[in-house]
Amino acid sequence: MFPTLVLAGGGSVPADRVIDGMDMRGFLLGDAEESGRDTVLCFNGNRLQAVKWRQWKVHLFQQDDFYSTWVPYSIPICTTWNGTRGRSTRSTSRTPG
Repeated sequence: MFPTLVLAGGGSVPADRVIDGMDMRGFLLGDAEESGRDTVLCFNGNRLQAVKWRQWKVHLFQQDDFYSTWVPYSIPICTTWNGTRGRSTRSTSRTPG
């Protein structure tokens, strides 16, 4: 997000070092169909909670209800994802991790 925010604010991204980021203004402003990223890391605080890659989403922790504690899965849960609808399109299945 760093390059996007800097460029949107009228600044310039430093060229003297490697910046882990990309300019996403075109996608966020609706000028581009795709974001340029096919992977999203989902964090809860400093814990990696899930990873979405293309049509797949892997959940690494389980929470039974809002007030329960997050517990790591012994085998990650994998679902297919329909990004246009923003929800899982198939039932959850366990995959070897």
